[in-house]
Amino acid sequence: MDAQRWRVLFDDLMLTVGQRFRRPEPRRRVCDLVRGLLAPLPPKNCSTIAVRFATKPQMASRMIAAAVTAGLPCRRVAGDEAYGNDARLAAQLRRLRLGYVLAGAGFGATPD
Repeated sequence: MDAQRWRVLFDDLMLTVGQRFRRPEPRRRVCDLVRGLLAPLPPKNCSTIAVRFATKPQMASRMIAAAVTAGLPCRRVAGDEAYGNDARLAAQLRRLRLGYVLAGAGFGATPD
């Protein structure tokens, strides 16, 4: 298959997959992950790419844990619905005794 045809098919696939995500960041991450997995890299590097792919709450969890471990003066955390729908992140914040406000996804219209 020629490179131009492959690129068109790849872009079509990413448009189809991308429609599953409201925000552009997850679309870019999925695209980068698929590119990495399809790249002519040794299996070790491909598995490294797959392991490094993490959700926003997972990345935030790691950063928060590193900040607390390093002794940075953090007492509160705020996040949008990308973080608020992750129960593990909220549980971690409680264990670390950090105050937090995390938005949740809406569940329809609110009454007038």
